Amino acid sequence: MARGVGGQSDVREVSTAVAASRRSRLLQAVLAAAAIIALLAFVHVLRPGASEVTVASGTLRTLDSVPDGRMPPPVPAGPAAPAPVAQDVGNGDDVTPVDDDDSDSDEAEEQQQEEQQQQDQFDETQEQLQTDEENEQQAEQDSEKQAQKQNDEAQQQVDEGLQQAEQDEIDAGQ
Repeated sequence: MARGVGGQSDVREVSTAVAASRRSRLLQAVLAAAAIIALLAFVHVLRPGASEVTVASGTLRTLDSVPDGRMPPPVPAGPAAPAPVAQDVGNGDDVTPVDDDDSDSDEAEEQQQEEQQQQDQFDETQEQLQTDEENEQQAEQDSEKQAQKQNDEAQQQVDEGLQQAEQDEIDAGQ
């Protein structure tokens, strides 16, 4: 313990040491809690069949889940498409460009169909997860009923055994 002037202990140093010790213990507790939460979340992610993890304010998706956002169309493997060519109407002076509105609307329709497919797949996945959860709950309820039934049967056997023992005592006493 530190001594101040005249051999008296320095109260400030002692209270600072106590406060530092308390802060150290508090920091250890906070870090331990955070580590436990992270471990539980990690274990939940690794559970077979789980494709989403719900966190306090949102949903995190694992790598095997379907993305919600737009995905760019696949790049064709073949040569690049040629640029639109101006068409000659016959008199040599008038040149009109090719109308690309049809291809733009086709692309927009394809993109819309693709988004709809993604949404349908996402909905299907959500329904499957809900069904799986309901099945899991039903299985748990069935398991609890089975355990209760087994407990009841065991209790009945114990009661029958006690009754038989009492009857044997009565018979032996006569």
